Amino acid sequence: MMIVLCFGVFSLAQAQTNTNQTPVKTGSNKNATVSEKSIDPQVQNLKTKLALSDAQTSQVSAIYKKYGEKQKALRNEAKKAGKTVDPKQLSAMRTQRNKEVEALLSADQKTKFENSLKAKSSAKVAAKTTAASATPTKR
Repeated sequence: MMIVLCFGVFSLAQAQTNTNQTPVKTGSNKNATVSEKSIDPQVQNLKTKLALSDAQTSQVSAIYKKYGEKQKALRNEAKKAGKTVDPKQLSAMRTQRNKEVEALLSADQKTKFENSLKAKSSAKVAAKTTAASATPTKR
């Protein structure tokens, strides 16, 4: 009985989670979705860090959504082909997205944005280095 109850609660939670997704109308896969929940925290973080105006926030949100949809379509195409997405393609998309965001920013905001990107990049390198050193070596 408890198992059935737990399963029902989990199913309900999953159904509610999926209600905040918007359809993507890109490429050949018209059923792909980009979760607004995954975009909003990123944009809110930028709004706070960069002191974005409401107009800038709206424009940045649209840019993030556009590139999120492109990445989702790219991942779906790769999955259909039984392949993985080329990390260089994703990196190129992020670079283009960041250029579009920078075009909306003041000089002070650009500096903060660039510093944020550098910090994020440094954190990724540090995490990879830590993970590599923590991996046991074969003897």
